[in-house]
Amino acid sequence: MQNCDKCKIKIRGAKRACPLCGNDLSGTPEPDTAGYPTLQNKVSKWSVIKVAVFCFVVIEIIFYVMRYLTKGAHPWMVLVMIWAAVGLIDLMIVVYYRHNPLKLLTWQVYIGMVLSVIIDRKMTGWHGWSLAWLLPCTFVGLAILTICIGRARHMMLMEYIIYLAAAVLFSLIQMLFIHIGWNPFPLPAVISIALMLILGAAGLLFFFREFRSAASRMFHM
Repeated sequence: MQNCDKCKIKIRGAKRACPLCGNDLSGTPEPDTAGYPTLQNKVSKWSVIKVAVFCFVVIEIIFYVMRYLTKGAHPWMVLVMIWAAVGLIDLMIVVYYRHNPLKLLTWQVYIGMVLSVIIDRKMTGWHGWSLAWLLPCTFVGLAILTICIGRARHMMLMEYIIYLAAAVLFSLIQMLFIHIGWNPFPLPAVISIALMLILGAAGLLFFFREFRSAASRMFHM
């Protein structure tokens, strides 16, 4: 910090002379940004795309190796690879049209889950892979992705907590599939439901005010 011996004041920054009297300053100059607020670095869209492409490549490699080792015994692996490609394209669309990425992404995920169940039932012989694995993993992944997008875009909690609440409620439909016997391996679904209920309980207990504000704004309550 610099000092003006004549005015007896301290001056921040890097000044050549005292702004009051023009006298020479003593002391150590500070960087020009001293005393001014600095903006936090935002995550660029290219960083998001690079991470998404990397995850896509990892998924494709893993499932290709698994399909090779199992000699193609599980046809659902091909569908996972296809859905990974569709998810990458959707994410790029979301990043490009960034007006409301959570709304766009959420609807695409729900439509994708419905289509997966239809494909499982009508095209792959109804092995139940969509209910046993895809839906449980997708609900948990959607909740994590919603939180990550909200934090990356510096959104307030009330702006995306309603999407988390919807994911918790829709995840309970897995209980119906278990009850009617459509899910051949219910353990992942049970774990998924438990995790989503824990998330919902945490939201109601610790962030009820944000949830009420979001619900009031959305439903005009």
